[in-house]
Amino acid sequence: MGNTVASAIRNSKFEIQNFFLCILRVCRVYALPGALIMKYKLDFSPRSMLRLSMVEQIIRDNRLLVPAPSRPKLIALIEEGRMQGKRTEYGWLVFEDSFLAWIKELQNDTITG
Repeated sequence: MGNTVASAIRNSKFEIQNFFLCILRVCRVYALPGALIMKYKLDFSPRSMLRLSMVEQIIRDNRLLVPAPSRPKLIALIEEGRMQGKRTEYGWLVFEDSFLAWIKELQNDTITG
């Protein structure tokens, strides 16, 4: 019985907290049968990022460049500004749109050059 009282108190605190977030228009609540779903609203649309290992894998799997560039070469491309990315606590991250633009640039250079 003590567990149910404690969980009810925790749930009510959670509901009150979420109620105030929704009043502040930080989130929206959707009630579905048996579930309560919250969607948070961001003030900006974030750009998707890829880990450098994923960039390496995409290049290798799709045979975009054969042989695939080494990790130090990809890091050098980021530092030169040919791809947009940065080093974080998660390792090197590359913006997906800049990676795709780099690939398109390579394709155009190959066709015209």
